[in-house]
Amino acid sequence: MELVICNAFSLQMLHRGRAGMYVHPTFRPTSLREARLAVRDEGVRVTSAVGHADTAVVVGSLLGIDVPCQRRNVTLRKGCVLLVAQVVGGRLPEGATELPEGVKIEFWEVWL
Repeated sequence: MELVICNAFSLQMLHRGRAGMYVHPTFRPTSLREARLAVRDEGVRVTSAVGHADTAVVVGSLLGIDVPCQRRNVTLRKGCVLLVAQVVGGRLPEGATELPEGVKIEFWEVWL
């Protein structure tokens, strides 16, 4: 299974299934503890699609792994899970290495 860490979800991540029908993703909020377990699962290939360097540093720090900044397109397909690290409460200031007061990161799992 592939787990893609990203910092946002876009409708462009959905592909058309057979006969041009769109798929129906499932969204589930997940705790930081669950997210840490997911990225450390030996049966999972973890990749990054976090497009902002500061966000990648902060998310990596929270998860306890290296999360490289890799701005790339992602298409959600069966067998792939997105771990969306959604910044809530403002923007990270440039050069941030930790969350400023009033800002948090919510984790969501998205799959087909």
